[in-house]
Amino acid sequence: MIKATAIILAGGKSQRMGYKNKALLELGGKPFIEIMIDKVRDFDEIMIVGKDYNQYMYPNVVYVKDRVENHGPLAGIYSGLEAAKNEVCLVIPCDTPYLQEELLKKMVFICKKYEAVVPKNDRYFQPLCACYKKSNIRLIKEAIKNGVTKPIDLYPMMNIYYMSNEEIQTFGEYEVIFKNINTINQYKELEKI
Repeated sequence: MIKATAIILAGGKSQRMGYKNKALLELGGKPFIEIMIDKVRDFDEIMIVGKDYNQYMYPNVVYVKDRVENHGPLAGIYSGLEAAKNEVCLVIPCDTPYLQEELLKKMVFICKKYEAVVPKNDRYFQPLCACYKKSNIRLIKEAIKNGVTKPIDLYPMMNIYYMSNEEIQTFGEYEVIFKNINTINQYKELEKI
């Protein structure tokens, strides 16, 4: 059992998906949300954060309503960290079905020595598939009060380990691992894969 909290973010508006709940889209006959829960089964606390969390009824899963509405993903991270029982928290989105379990565990292990672990290649950060310590709550709360909605805006103020593309590639191809689904066309492409 991994002594960390896995926070699954399921609170987005899904505008580009025609307002369909992405967490309930299926891949191989299984809803994304169940695929994501399976990836973090070894964590001693699993949590779903969102506005309609009562749509999901899974055993041994904690449900947390977004504490700050209409404030983007940073509000979801804040809500999860505040409710988490563990200091190290893995944050993952509900719509990234190819995340690798071993990569997630490695991120948690590294996070013990940092305030956060964020995967990064030459062009992109992965702020919604990252580890954050609960001790970041004050910083995040203050940022939300000041209108900040993106986690990356806080990175200069945090002691972060940026996981390199080379490290990530040992678990699979970066573009595949972090492929998330935002549009109906992306979902159709995913079904073909």
